[in-house]
Formats: sequence, structure tokens, C-alpha cells
Amino acid sequence: MLRFLRFEKLANTVIILLLLAALVSYKGKLLGKKSKDYFLNDQKEKSYSPPSPKLLKSIGLSSHIIDEVDKGIWNIKSEDNTLWGKAITTRLYAEKIRGYSDHITSLIFINKANIIEKVVIQSHTETPAFLNDAIKNGILKQWEGIDIENYNSFNADAISGSTLSSNAINLSIQKTLKSLNKRDNSHSPLFKLSTKTVIAILVILFGLLISIIRPKNKKLRTFQLLINTIILGLYCGQFISLNLIMTWLSNGVSIYTNLSLLIIVILAIILPLMGKTKYYCTWVCPLGATQELAGKISKRKWKIQKSFYVILKHTQKVITIGIFLLLWLGVGFEILQYEPFTAFIFQNASTMMIILVISIVLISIKVDKPWCRFICPTGQVLKWMEKIK
Repeated sequence: MLRFLRFEKLANTVIILLLLAALVSYKGKLLGKKSKDYFLNDQKEKSYSPPSPKLLKSIGLSSHIIDEVDKGIWNIKSEDNTLWGKAITTRLYAEKIRGYSDHITSLIFINKANIIEKVVIQSHTETPAFLNDAIKNGILKQWEGIDIENYNSFNADAISGSTLSSNAINLSIQKTLKSLNKRDNSHSPLFKLSTKTVIAILVILFGLLISIIRPKNKKLRTFQLLINTIILGLYCGQFISLNLIMTWLSNGVSIYTNLSLLIIVILAIILPLMGKTKYYCTWVCPLGATQELAGKISKRKWKIQKSFYVILKHTQKVITIGIFLLLWLGVGFEILQYEPFTAFIFQNASTMMIILVISIVLISIKVDKPWCRFICPTGQVLKWMEKIK
């Protein structure tokens, strides 16, 4: 038995290393740094893409000339050499601010009166539905007409349903303006806890407390399941997914926009090392909570045939390893966007994803937590990480 446990621990370690290999193989990055830079001391100066003629034309600046006056800052002039204003990339000053996936690079167009004329997204790797929702609801337009010397008096709004992306955009713009405005001597912190972040952290800490002092109290357990589903899931949209894990491993994580999720991940990794196994899946995961609540509707469950159950016990591992293999083969991260957790952010979830989650919940009435037990690749990765201790 001891020999088997040692072999299992070694196997789990190898699998996690293969996960990292799959990630670097596909993305070419680890923790925001290109893989080659871990072996080569590449200190080349960063370059930034100027606004293209097509982009200038799209915002009404046709036949204008751009002239880089500093790294990441361009003067914009008309053909008669009259200065219109300037454009600046947020990537220059907001390197550490990331959305759900990575940096969201915006170009800020400022006229010669120091008024923001336009903000446009230049590049990103966010899920298009979420970022498009933020743009559609005015995340960029709200900055138009702001005097860059008085931007501190402006309270930028985040967009519900696209919180991580919209917060990243706002914080990037704020940090850029603060750095650009040399007369800004204010000491107001860039990092501010949003209401949703505070509420999410309180729910997480409450679950941690209950799991330690009253883990078998049925009423408290039911209450925790409800707030995980309603508050963490539907209201805050806070959950771990394999897409999130792989994205953070590839691009790094920004505490500015991901504090509550970062706390969840840290607890999910550290608590199992202290003997609290399956902490996230049992006490935090909104989808797990929803399935468990559905299971309380009927005590009579379907009986799974033993021969079929033997197969189901291994499907979760096979699916997860299959995803890693697909990454090695060059199949994009898009496959990771089809985990059902995103259905909690229903404003931007696809119809098929909502149908999938409803189906999972309905099956949960007769089968105990089917997604968690037989499919979930995120849960499988967390299991492997727990067994490395």
C-alpha cells in the first residue's frame, strides 16, 4: 500500500508537470514571461504598436500623421503639421493590470486641450462575449470628455456581468492618466475593493469558518450552499475553472482585478496541504453547491449499474488528460471556455451553455453531483494537486 501511495504521488506530480508543459507548448509563456526568457536573459526594450491609419480613420481622424514622441506615446498631426493631440497606450503604464485572461490594451486619444476624445481597445485575449458586453454598455464611452488633469473626480463604473474585464479597463486608464499627468500629486490608492469583491470574500471566509467549526450542521450547510449559488455564482460570478488556472499560469495574475478569486485559489491549494481535502469543491464551488441543492429535492436516486460505474470513475481523468493532449496538438484555449461555470454570468453565457447547466442540475436531482464526480476537469486538476503533498 505504501509503495502504491508513493507511485500515485509521483504520477500526480508528473501529470501536473505535463500540464505546465502543455501550457508552455501552446502559449509559449509561463506566469506572463515568454518561455525562452527563463533560459535566455533577453532584456530587449519593449516596443508598442502605434494607432493604425485604419483605426485613426474609424474615429474620424482620416489623413492624420502620427509621430512617436516617446515610448508608447504618439503625437497626432494633420497634413499641414497642425497638432491635433496625442495617443497613448495603456500597456505602457499598466503592465501589471490584467482582466480575466491577460492585458487589455487600450489606446487613449487626448486632444490638445487635454480632453479625452476617445478610448479604443487595441488588443486583448478576453472572451469576446464578455468584453463586447462591457463595450456595448459604455465602459469606454464613459471616459469621453474627461479632462485628464481632473480625472480623479470621475468615478468610473464597472459593468455587471463583465466585472473583471471592465475593472481592468478602468484601472488601466486610471493608472495611465495618473502617470501621464505630472501635476498629479495625489496619493489616492489605485487599488480599491469593490462591493462585489468584499461580499465574495465574506462568503468565502464564512464557508471556511463553517467547514472548520460546524462541518456537519445541516442547516448551516444548506445556507452555505445557497449563498455559494446565489452570491458567489449569480451575483459575483466567482469560480475557479480550468480556463482560469491555465490563464493565470500562462499570463500571471493581477491582484488589482482578481483579489477574491486569488484568495479562493490560495485556499484551494493550501488547505488540502493542511488536511482539508476537497475544500474548494465542497465548500466554495457555485456549480457544486447548485447540484447539491438540487439533490436535496429527491432522496430516491437512480442506481448506476456497477459495470457502468467502473467506467464513470475514470472519465474525469480521461477528459482532463485529453484536454492537455489537445493543447499539445495546438487546439486553442477555446476548448476551455466550454466549462459550464460561465452560465452563472448568464448575461453573457451562450444559450447552449445555459441549457447544459440546466441539464446538469436536473440530472443532479436523481444522480449525486454528476458533473463534479464524473466530468469536471477543474476538480480533477485540484485532486491531483492535493495528492502531491
